[in-house]
Amino acid sequence: MNDRFSDVTIVCRGVTFKAHRAIICTQSHFFDAALKHGSLESISGTIYLPDDDPETIKRVLCFLYRRTYNANDQDVDPKHKTSGDSDIVTIELDGQKATAYNNLFVYLAADKFGILPLKQIALRKLSTWISDHYMTSLQEWKTRLSMNTPIVDNVGYPLT
Repeated sequence: MNDRFSDVTIVCRGVTFKAHRAIICTQSHFFDAALKHGSLESISGTIYLPDDDPETIKRVLCFLYRRTYNANDQDVDPKHKTSGDSDIVTIELDGQKATAYNNLFVYLAADKFGILPLKQIALRKLSTWISDHYMTSLQEWKTRLSMNTPIVDNVGYPLT
């Protein structure tokens, strides 16, 4: 993304992204509302997202400009907040699990920012990942366990 002619700055945990109102506001209810005339953000041209993961924001912005994003980045460091705690906990993941977390975090961000097409793509990518990595295991469980077990009923049924 070229920051030439950018008129918005998004700051997320010390990482700065340059963007264009014409791109982000036309596709996101959140950004549109944040940059309404007269608001502090519209005057300063800066949106602060202290609770969001910079890698996730990078993927959201990539989607807004390119209609796609890469969930397979190996340099990702997925993070989440623990309940009732403001400290950020780092989850160490291998590349495959990081892809699942990346898609999940993009889905949650798309919901927060009101970007329905991104939400749909992230859900599709996450569903494909689950299918590719866990459906074989679920089928194996079904053949080894009785079909009437609580595990199959509560875990296997929603995914099959």
